[in-house]
Amino acid sequence: LTSFTAFSTGNDPFADLLKKLEEFTAKYTQEKVYLHLDKPYYAVGDDIWFKGYIVDAKSSAPSLISNILYIELINDKDSIVNQIKRPIENGITWGDFKLADTLKEGNYRIRAYTQWMRNSSTDFFFDKTIKIGNSWSNEVFTKASTLLSTEGNTDKISSTIQFNDKEGKPYANTEVTYEVQVNNKNISRGKLTTNLNGEITIGFNNSSISTKTAKIITTFTVDKKKITKTIPIKTTSNLTDVQFFPEGGTLVEGLPSRIGIKAVNANGLGEDITGIIIDNTGAEILKFETSYLGMGSLFLSPEAGKAYTAKVKFANGNEKTLALPKIEKSGYTLSINNTDSAKVTIKVMLSADLLNTGELKLVTHHNGGVYFVSKIPTTKQFATITLPKKEMFSGIVQFTLFNSANIPVNERIVFVNNSSDKIDLALQNLKPSYTKREKVDLNFNAINNAEPVQGSFSISVTNTSAVTPDLANESNILTHLLLTSDLKGYIEKPNTYFLNNNSKTLANLDHLLL
Repeated sequence: LTSFTAFSTGNDPFADLLKKLEEFTAKYTQEKVYLHLDKPYYAVGDDIWFKGYIVDAKSSAPSLISNILYIELINDKDSIVNQIKRPIENGITWGDFKLADTLKEGNYRIRAYTQWMRNSSTDFFFDKTIKIGNSWSNEVFTKASTLLSTEGNTDKISSTIQFNDKEGKPYANTEVTYEVQVNNKNISRGKLTTNLNGEITIGFNNSSISTKTAKIITTFTVDKKKITKTIPIKTTSNLTDVQFFPEGGTLVEGLPSRIGIKAVNANGLGEDITGIIIDNTGAEILKFETSYLGMGSLFLSPEAGKAYTAKVKFANGNEKTLALPKIEKSGYTLSINNTDSAKVTIKVMLSADLLNTGELKLVTHHNGGVYFVSKIPTTKQFATITLPKKEMFSGIVQFTLFNSANIPVNERIVFVNNSSDKIDLALQNLKPSYTKREKVDLNFNAINNAEPVQGSFSISVTNTSAVTPDLANESNILTHLLLTSDLKGYIEKPNTYFLNNNSKTLANLDHLLL
């Protein structure tokens, strides 16, 4: 039984709960910010041009709450080196700021937020890492590799750095001064001379680095110009963290469940694994493997009185045994099938001891806006609900299951990609080539559901031979506002989930949210 939400309080405590949710989200509206930058990386002395879009998280409409946007440039020491403020008009702002000639080459972050957004966590600010180089350093290119080894009881790190010019020719027999820094403090320094391949090798103890932020700063002279290159030490451990996530939150005896898998290596990136599930008698139950960026899933129906472990095998051949999450004797499971483009199918199961214990409620909501309240009787152990996607905004949709006492017992998020709320853009009248400084006249059509739309747009033009597009690693207004801005933590290659609308991509996206 499914109904659109209608708040009629009276003596219904659940209706009161939903009314409080509506009042809370109305009073504490969330804002999101996206900055469209003109390039993915810059040189010292460049101007960074941007256009800012500030929207209401609940409706995705331009926000009318804030009047000022704060944009900050932050260095690798987490210090703000520049801050500007731009006025916001109807959720839109734009501007630029110059990169000082005194900036050092390296990775910087551009962060943008409103004062209103500071009421919530900084996890939801716009935060993008950019590379800033200089013209001298553009004459030198580095490649680095790190090798871990053990001598006695001591873990050793050996970093090999190769220096080449822009033609790929190595800088051989060149003296290089280096410093190894951990949390911006020197732990080692010295001088080395590159070999015929333009390489130096620096060794030090892993115990002094462990999981801390570490880097190697190298300095040498080319054509009487001093050039400094910073190389992050990405790997200080061979360990890979593996976690298992029961769909909906819990495993319950006798109820089949999907379990999400996430494997992350010491670099903080996903690493694919394989493995088997065994029970407490040693019997093999099933095989599993991750499918993309260390993520995947498996199906398990836990039996009463049994415990389960996973034997995991990593890419380097190492193996590890991990216990699966605790199995409850009583409870509920929530399973969602999001593969259909028109609807979402939800399955709710409950253990036998919870039959006839009152009505369950499934609330479908997006950033505080409730779409549906589905009432589920407990006369049977199994119930299926189908909801239309056309009634939902694109983005992350949350499903929360409440028991008869109005206590949340399960939760699951999915991504809804609704074509009806997208704008289709088409560029017209572009010529195949232009002369220097020639004016470019173009038209573009903005269409939604076969009707023209009014909006605010921004275009950046770059030279693809100098600024190489990297579609998999790029973020854009769609991936940020609809996906990454609602999730804590680092999302690896977010744009890959939107490049292809096929079953494999949809499965990978569902694993991310699982």
